[in-house]
Amino acid sequence: MPISIDTLKSEFKNFLTIQKGKVTALASNALTNEFILESTTITFKLTNPLEVDAIESIKAELVTHLRATYKEDAIQLVYEVSSTNAVDRPYTPKEKFDAMMKKNPSLAKMKEIMGLDTDF
Repeated sequence: MPISIDTLKSEFKNFLTIQKGKVTALASNALTNEFILESTTITFKLTNPLEVDAIESIKAELVTHLRATYKEDAIQLVYEVSSTNAVDRPYTPKEKFDAMMKKNPSLAKMKEIMGLDTDF
């Protein structure tokens, strides 16, 4: 099987299924971050040092899994930490609702029709 971004995403999910209960939520979430594939080097773009610790805790098992799956001993897992990789996440109820309205504009109509208030 050739190594590609799509197959890697699938293999990360398979790995999490196999390791269920052994992988922390932070490590699981870190595997969903954006990554770059250059030949056999996978570079994760992490947003904070906590994600580094989470990836380090599963790195050996993950690399072993990927090497066995792709039959490629040269696979390496590296990461770069940058706060610019962070995604703006809504925190307040209003920010969350606004973010949902961007994805689904019909929510604005529903809010108006039902007289909903997101500022509570």
